[in-house]
Amino acid sequence: MGIAIKQALGESLFQEETLEGDIPLYPSINKDTGKISSQVKDFSSVYPQKMPMAEVEEVPFRVLGQLWGTYILCEVPEGLMLIDQHAAHERLNYEKIKSLYENGPPHSQELLTSVLLEVSPVEASLLEEILPHLQKLGFVLEPFGEFSFVIRSVPSFLVQRDVRKILENVLKDLYLLSKTSTLSDIVPSLLKSMACHASIKAHDVLTEMEMVSLLKELKKLNILHCPHGRPFYKLFSKEEIARFFHRS
Repeated sequence: MGIAIKQALGESLFQEETLEGDIPLYPSINKDTGKISSQVKDFSSVYPQKMPMAEVEEVPFRVLGQLWGTYILCEVPEGLMLIDQHAAHERLNYEKIKSLYENGPPHSQELLTSVLLEVSPVEASLLEEILPHLQKLGFVLEPFGEFSFVIRSVPSFLVQRDVRKILENVLKDLYLLSKTSTLSDIVPSLLKSMACHASIKAHDVLTEMEMVSLLKELKKLNILHCPHGRPFYKLFSKEEIARFFHRS
């Protein structure tokens, strides 16, 4: 049976994966002797920070980790929850941006160094059209040459983000939409695109604190999908898991 499992999983599973000093990352099996090596790399100095237990106990969930740098694994009273980190963060950002746009006044922060945004002629025309809406969100942009703009201030929640890249992607989204449909009301598309490009991406590595913070924010929402309609979580119930493993 052991040989069959080894063949099914592949030889690579039984090879020692190492870092500097030839110390395995995790316990491994010696192919010649069949013995398990217990010497592993100590990561305690690399990842020393853990969520304080007092703070963990305040929330009815336990973050188990990140899967493929894309999904958050979370233990909840009902079972095991898998959360799409981008779609979940996109939903949170959309609600924040929508509230900011509708209620104002914008929470704007001036950049220490202005950012130059260079666009195509078509994008420049589109940017002129959405400029009043961007101002309602807290952006301050000024024309700088024929097809360039200087970004002076941004919404406070985007201070640490690449605002030039975000606006470039938003303009591309709106341009593509304008080719396939009439943008009679450009605001919903603008807010959705802004939320999408300002959010955590797939393969972004998150700390335990960041994952817990994201889940705490999600608890406040009574919405189960991203602004584009995709679900952002899947719950595997205790009963479903028990049935799969034929446990009574």
